[in-house]
Amino acid sequence: MRTIKFRGQRLDNGKWWHGSLVILNGRYFIFNDEGRYEVSGATVGQYTGLQDDKDKEIYEDDIVRDEYKGVAKVCFDSYSWRLIYGIGDDGDQVQLFEELDGLRMDIIGNIHDNPRLIK
Repeated sequence: MRTIKFRGQRLDNGKWWHGSLVILNGRYFIFNDEGRYEVSGATVGQYTGLQDDKDKEIYEDDIVRDEYKGVAKVCFDSYSWRLIYGIGDDGDQVQLFEELDGLRMDIIGNIHDNPRLIK
């Protein structure tokens, strides 16, 4: 069974918070055993169910570097997780997670904290 959880950037201090997502009256809240906090809806991303080579959980909107030095954004599109390579002037190359089978990758940032990594 897959773990369903989310992360989002807290409105009160800008730190990342992980847990269950609840949307109330257009406001986004993430709950976990330590508490609940309102987060920016623009930063909410779902856990992919995968970890990188350092056992860090990979979330939607993370930026990863693969073993071949390719840099890609993690996204969910049309019922599946994907890596999008070549963001910018070169166009996009899409790789489905199902096709990755053993591809090693490390998280190097995310599009909210490190937008320059994907340009």
